[in-house]
Amino acid sequence: MIPNCPVSRFSVHRSSMGSVAAIEGMIVASLAALWAALGVRSLGRGWAIGLTLASVLLSLALVMAGVCQLRSPSTAAPAGVLHPNAYWLSVAFEAVAIPLPVFILRRRRQHRYIWPVIALIVGLHFFALVPAFGSFEFAWIGSAMSVIALATIWFLPPTVTWRAGPSRRQVDLCALLVGMGCAPV
Repeated sequence: MIPNCPVSRFSVHRSSMGSVAAIEGMIVASLAALWAALGVRSLGRGWAIGLTLASVLLSLALVMAGVCQLRSPSTAAPAGVLHPNAYWLSVAFEAVAIPLPVFILRRRRQHRYIWPVIALIVGLHFFALVPAFGSFEFAWIGSAMSVIALATIWFLPPTVTWRAGPSRRQVDLCALLVGMGCAPV
């Protein structure tokens, strides 16, 4: 924690070696809130709002920590993009690979597989970031997201019905597990 970090007087020092890691952290924290929000949609309005709000607040705290990291003089050199072609290849892979299976799954009315397949593609893209950034941590992230996606596809029923008050609610268990599993990863 950086003491007395005035986030309101935020200015980026582009020469700071810590900026790449801080910006990546802020992007990942924002995407974690999105994964959680997508996962809890079928829990009902109250639960979905509460869990999404908690996730957004946690992500906001992480983003603010990233802003403080940008403001601080960094003594450690972060991993920068070592191989830009590998990085852009992984981004292109996601951009091409996500819409195609989503289109096919929607046409075949296999909606339950959409979020696990997206998580698998996002997980696989992290493997290309290993050589791009020279960091094996991306392989752990990719492995965790891929295992969550594949386990969800192979082992979970499509929906679970539970009694929530006077009505029965259909819970999209695949989306819930993928969203709430990928968010902390």
